[in-house]
Amino acid sequence: MFVTLPVSDEDVPTVDGSARAYRALYILNWIYRYFTEEGFVHWITWIAGIIQTLLYADFFYYYFQSWKNNVKLQLPA
Repeated sequence: MFVTLPVSDEDVPTVDGSARAYRALYILNWIYRYFTEEGFVHWITWIAGIIQTLLYADFFYYYFQSWKNNVKLQLPA
């Protein structure tokens, strides 16, 4: 069962920023572990993480454009 919670425009930067910070720190963790742990190569995890990070970047681009132009956020369908 899904529960829909009301989300205001003020919540979007917090949620989006938290998700981006999580991904950025996770990528830094991969880099650190690659250089410090022998045999740490997880290509599928890395590729999926990069794709997810690019999707977050795409959302942030549209959010920033709507904020800069002072219009309601409209994602392309």
